[in-house]
Amino acid sequence: MGEMSFFLTNANAFHATGLAAMLTAIKTTLPEAMPARFGQCEPLPGHVEDGNTAPLLEAFAEDPDQFLKARTPFAHIYMSVPCDAELAKWHPNHFLRKEVVVTRVAFKLRPKAFNDPRLLTLFQAISSEIGIFYSKLRTSPCPTPAWFWIGLPRGPVKALCLDDPYINLWPEAAQRGVALANNTVLVAPTRLDPTLPEPPEALADPSDAQRPGTQRRGQYAKTFPFQIPDLPNA
Repeated sequence: MGEMSFFLTNANAFHATGLAAMLTAIKTTLPEAMPARFGQCEPLPGHVEDGNTAPLLEAFAEDPDQFLKARTPFAHIYMSVPCDAELAKWHPNHFLRKEVVVTRVAFKLRPKAFNDPRLLTLFQAISSEIGIFYSKLRTSPCPTPAWFWIGLPRGPVKALCLDDPYINLWPEAAQRGVALANNTVLVAPTRLDPTLPEPPEALADPSDAQRPGTQRRGQYAKTFPFQIPDLPNA
């Protein structure tokens, strides 16, 4: 499957208002992508009927650990939201607390979803509304694991969006892009320039990195704009 993924740092803001903004963007640009079911285990018990997202928002407010699923050609929508409500459930020594964790929202997409031109419009709308620092649309799975941010993911994308801090760190992409609302920049193919820039080596997820959980400085990109927890073996 392909994937449309969004990464942001303000988990509490997403818990408070971000999901509602995302659902509004879906409703106004590509309502077929609206979650139809939600919950914490399969079969997902919650339902979004006739566009009424109130039950979903109420469940998310009570517990952000929710799985969503839309109808085909869309699929599951996974959310990793390390907000205060989620962190309160973690043990003080939970291994995730030793890593750089960010909010990640990932829409799994079947190939037919990419035939709808509104998909790019939806991608832009969500990216500019929920406070991302990076987002991408790609026809293959994202290599960035849930919760963790190590660096800009490698591999081909159909489109990407940047916001602070990567706008300043990746000027080649930012200057190529088109300004959206809230300081977000869209970088997408054009007729004159159909190729997209690859992340600079210093910003990219190290290909030989230790995977999350190993707590080693070398697992992060060489230029890493977020605070890394104290590393005992750095």
